[in-house]
Amino acid sequence: MSLNLRNLTGMATGEAPGPTALSLLVDLDSNDVSRMEEMPLASAGLKERQDLQRWITEHPDLVATGLLLITTEFDRWEIRDQKVADRLDALFLDTAGAPVVAELKRDRATDTVELQALKYAAYCSQLTLDELAEEYAGGRDLSLEEARQHLVDHAPGLEDGGPRSVKIRLIAGSFGPAVTSVVLWLREYGVDIGCIEVSARRVIGANQAVISARQLLPLPEAEDYLVRRRRKEQEEEKAREAPAEWTWDGYAARFHPEQLSVARRLYDELPRYVEEHELR
Repeated sequence: MSLNLRNLTGMATGEAPGPTALSLLVDLDSNDVSRMEEMPLASAGLKERQDLQRWITEHPDLVATGLLLITTEFDRWEIRDQKVADRLDALFLDTAGAPVVAELKRDRATDTVELQALKYAAYCSQLTLDELAEEYAGGRDLSLEEARQHLVDHAPGLEDGGPRSVKIRLIAGSFGPAVTSVVLWLREYGVDIGCIEVSARRVIGANQAVISARQLLPLPEAEDYLVRRRRKEQEEEKAREAPAEWTWDGYAARFHPEQLSVARRLYDELPRYVEEHELR
């Protein structure tokens, strides 16, 4: 499966970006409009953990619909009884039962942000339903059984097969081609990873700003098509790898008639040869 990065997003190929999205503030009394100035979160004194993380956890729909917050600042990783000094920004659960790793960057995403998120996803892939319930119960004054029931109510499929494959969402003020190219490449190989771009615009004449988020990758209008195409290619690949059930007609369509004639004579002689030599 190959993707034309140039067609999907200029950002992923280093091309000049398209026109900046224009936001207008409308006065509903006069119907007058004024531009809303885009501003970096840092210039307004907004912080990554205290502000961006709080918005995301209080309003998960900024990332995707149907997300339930499991925990934040998760750092209880152990590999072969050794504690790993890594801290996950936020962990959600979607309605299908898939843990969703959210990695946040207030400004432009670093060129290795996807590698960091992949490491967290690998850790989270080992979490069980009970471990997710334990994290969800922390700080919520819930028993383990109550927390488990909350998760199952949110994602009923958890009762049958446990947590599904981990998804990754990178949330940042902007993304460079070093990140978007890798994200597109990972999606080719079935990794559910995406980029969410968060922006702020100042309200003219007031000490207020409007925060918005948009799904940069995968492109919403192309996501269903790409999923269907990938599924079809996987089915075709599986069919090619499956052992073929041959018939003489099938052989006739593939081999030269003289080759087929020799094969049939040998095949017809096999029973007699086995009987004469008293073979098993």
